[in-house]
Amino acid sequence: MQDDIVLERRGGWGVATFNRPAALNALTRQMCVALDEALTAWADDPSVIGVVAHGAGTRPLRGRRRAGGAGAGP
Repeated sequence: MQDDIVLERRGGWGVATFNRPAALNALTRQMCVALDEALTAWADDPSVIGVVAHGAGTRPLRGRRRAGGAGAGP
């Protein structure tokens, strides 16, 4: 099973890859929680100079809310 979000360090950068191309990389609650945890850790790490977020696949990220979706933030 593929991870819906891949969080990694590349040099001084934190990289978040949304890995749900079939769903236009729409975020799930679990993805939001994982991203929040990574951003918090990276913010506390002085060796991180920035963060890049991108989606897998060739189509753009989807920004609309779906029924039964994430609702309020984590």
